[in-house]
Amino acid sequence: MEDTTIRSLRDRQKEKLNISQSPVEEKPEAPANKEASSPVKKKKRFAKKLSRLIVFIAVVFFVGGLGGVWLDRILLPNLLIKYPALNQYSYLKKVNERTTVVRETEEVKITQETGTADAIEKVLPSVAEILVKDAGGQFVKIGTGIILTSDGYLITPLKNIYTGQNLNTEIQVKLKDGRTDMAKIISQDADHSLAMLKMEENNLSVIPYADSNSLRLGEKLIIVDDAIVTDIISKVVEDYKMPGSTDSGFQKRIQIVQDLGQNFSGAAVINLEGKLVGIEQEANIIIPIDEIKNYIAQGTAKQ
Repeated sequence: MEDTTIRSLRDRQKEKLNISQSPVEEKPEAPANKEASSPVKKKKRFAKKLSRLIVFIAVVFFVGGLGGVWLDRILLPNLLIKYPALNQYSYLKKVNERTTVVRETEEVKITQETGTADAIEKVLPSVAEILVKDAGGQFVKIGTGIILTSDGYLITPLKNIYTGQNLNTEIQVKLKDGRTDMAKIISQDADHSLAMLKMEENNLSVIPYADSNSLRLGEKLIIVDDAIVTDIISKVVEDYKMPGSTDSGFQKRIQIVQDLGQNFSGAAVINLEGKLVGIEQEANIIIPIDEIKNYIAQGTAKQ
């Protein structure tokens, strides 16, 4: 029995010894984060970052572009207007030269003034001074003539070739560019109160004709002479008769509203298109172009 007991104790000690000497099994390490280790997930995360970067760059360029336009087209031009001394810098000067600042409240006014200036500039070369000799033998302006043809025919009110009751035989024409030439009388007509002159100059500028029958009440007209007057049409007078005239017939005339305070005898009356509506005969009285065209046809036929 003792042997059995001793053997049992030995067996138990051996078992304990075997257990203590046996290697400890290491627990397997937990696998790394699948999301971090997956190539597909890495690509998706990179693509997301790249798209955000592209959007950021696009926004920066867009905002920068708007800022550049605002600086170049609005801020700098207005600074140059307010502080002209800045024009001494070459870059700023170039900005000023290529940029026109138009405020919204000025747009209509600028457009109208520009149209008027363009019309006046177009007809000025066709407006000439009519000069006759005074008592001292000097040529003085007596009125205005309008060039009808490029080879020197002009039209002027009949009274411009008379001094009182005396017909002026020596008439000088002065053009806007400073040239002067003597002119001869081609025809004169008391019914139309017009005279036709001829000078020897060529390649002259001619005013295109408007249609005076289509004039409307309130239409803008411009009188072009040594002075420039803008006014409006008042009315077309069908039965106009010159004061003091012994002619029993009546004529068609245009009468303007405002008293101009001076006489622009023979001045061109044009519309905003730069077309001839008529010529002034007396203060505020205009011979319409349709009457002038009738006279031109008759005057040409009499030559």
